[in-house]
Amino acid sequence: MSGNRYHLETTNKPESEFEIVNLTPEYITDNFNKLLAIESNWTELGEEPWTLENFFFELPMKKELSFSAETEDSIIGYLIGSKYNPVLSRVNKIIIDSPHRGNGVGKQLMNKYFDACRDRDIIYSQLKALPDNEPANKFYMNLGYEKFNVVRGRDDKLRNVYEKKLI
Repeated sequence: MSGNRYHLETTNKPESEFEIVNLTPEYITDNFNKLLAIESNWTELGEEPWTLENFFFELPMKKELSFSAETEDSIIGYLIGSKYNPVLSRVNKIIIDSPHRGNGVGKQLMNKYFDACRDRDIIYSQLKALPDNEPANKFYMNLGYEKFNVVRGRDDKLRNVYEKKLI
């Protein structure tokens, strides 16, 4: 592990650490099975499972705005971000493995993403969430995102659209 170290915010378990590292193409190739191991956290919401092709789909600044949270033996979350236009970025996907939700992993991934955006003079961040995914919607609002729209995706599902000013 070579990124920043963070402590899991647990109340009833022994303290443990995780690191946040860039989600590069090499990292994806080397850790694809670990990434897939937490994919059920995405599909349980009714989302389509990602394939290797999804992970390698090229988006502007994806390498610079995507991160993984890992312990010594597993990936416990990841965030895939990209730049949409000169002042706007998007969180395309964020997953936290269910045993690690509420332990600060998602917040640290988002903070790392916010810092990376600010370092590149990106002013706004947007993301989408299924309306019935109440924990995610609450999490985004607690991070300062504001809901400004509801859109229908290519899969015909409605999603709340959120935006946050970063600078």
